[in-house]
This record gives sequence, structure tokens and C-alpha cells, in this order.
Amino acid sequence: MRIRVRYFAYFREQLGRASEEVEIAEGTDVHAVWLQCVAGHPRLANVWGSVVVAVNGAHAGREAQMHDGDEVAFLPPMSGGAPRCRLVDRAIDLPALEAEVSAARHGAIVTFVGIVRETSPSGRLVRHLEYEAFDEMATREMERVASEIDARWPDCSLVMEHRTGCLAIGEASVAILVAAPHRAAAFDACRYAIDRIKEIVPIWKKEVFDDGSQWVGIQA
Repeated sequence: MRIRVRYFAYFREQLGRASEEVEIAEGTDVHAVWLQCVAGHPRLANVWGSVVVAVNGAHAGREAQMHDGDEVAFLPPMSGGAPRCRLVDRAIDLPALEAEVSAARHGAIVTFVGIVRETSPSGRLVRHLEYEAFDEMATREMERVASEIDARWPDCSLVMEHRTGCLAIGEASVAILVAAPHRAAAFDACRYAIDRIKEIVPIWKKEVFDDGSQWVGIQA
């Protein structure tokens, strides 16, 4: 079947086109359409978490199925920007996050990235990690941390992403980027953010071994 795809603003510039006609299989959802259309543009493939979808001129869910003759529009974050605190189930795109906080007024960007390591604190070999979150509360608490940083370091810009799901050794589980006019504030705010996330945000980590698993922080 055939559908029309439209792009706006940043997406239009990156792809070099405002619209196109696309052939897809029956039952294809909008996520699959997006991946098909941005093939060859890896940075766009990784920003699906912030894409707004409209089908036939109305907001639509990100797993909506397409039908012959439909029009789907892929919209970048509006002028208000994407939420700066996000849970994601995809790889973290550090260059895209850096672009979110970069500004002419800033002289430093400090980045913290948590990486899945191959051994647990007890020395056991880890096969992979599994992260689970109370999504709604976790996002609110991350925003609470961001608000605390706004109050203490008002000149900073901040973005945070935390992964959920199954992560392989070497993958990034959390990224926090803080930009500031001077490095001291950027370092201090970034450290404060990760420490507070560990304290109050409802995200749980399970270490999976060859012979079992263990939720971190719970001694069973």
C-alpha cells in the first residue's frame, strides 16, 4: 500500500525533503515507517523517543498502524523543546544530547555516562543488566532533581536520559549532561544530579549471572 510522509523543521532539513510517497506493507506501524524513511541517517534513527506523530492531521500513538492512502507527519519537539528528563528504551545518543544543552552562553559541558560493567561489586561475572522503572513517578522525580539544580545553579542547562529494559555489557545506562558558563558549576551540578537520581528516582537494577540473578540493593 502507499502512504504520504511529511517532515517539518529539523527533520525536513536533515532529510532534505518536506514530503514523500512511500510503499509499505499492510499492517506497518508508524515506528517502522520512521525507520524506513530515515535509513541512512543514524542520528535521526536514534531520536524516535522525542518524535511527535500525526496521522491524517491528528495526533496519533507511536505504534499506530497505517492504512492505504494515509498521511503521517513526523514532528520534532515543539519550540518548548523535548522533556529534559527522559526514560528511554533505546541506545542513548550522546551527540544529540550535547546538542540540546549547547549554547553560546556556555563555556563548559560536563557529561556523566553510566556504563554496564562486566562484574558486580561482589566480583561475580555479569551477563547483562535489566532496568525497571515506575515510569510516571520516575520521570516526575527526575524533573524534581532538575528543578533543584535550576534553583542551585540557575545558569545551567541540563538533560538526563535513563535506560530501561535489558542492557548488554558496555552499553550506557544513564547519561547526564550539564552545560554552564563555567566548569565548576557544570561539574557540581552533574555530580549532584546522579547522586540524587540514585537516592530518589524509582529505577531498579537486576544483575543477571550465568547461575542466577540479583536485584541490586536487595539481599534475599
